[in-house]
Amino acid sequence: MDAVNAFAGHVTNTSFEDLPAAAVAAAKVFILDTLGVGLAGSAGPKATDLASLSASWGGGAEARVWGNGKALPAPAAAMCNA
Repeated sequence: MDAVNAFAGHVTNTSFEDLPAAAVAAAKVFILDTLGVGLAGSAGPKATDLASLSASWGGGAEARVWGNGKALPAPAAAMCNA
């Protein structure tokens, strides 16, 4: 068995209850921080301009820009959300 299969097997055989409470608490903090920073950044002075410019780079409505709702190709939405 190679390392990728071993890792995948570990992930698929691990349930939520197996996770340490400290790891769950840390993950909650990091997720909330990511959402908070992303939403705060969406109100930045150039965020709307960036989303509009990104929309001109190609078609596709795979993902949404946070705080804006504009649907863009996933890579463009990821850049705006970052």
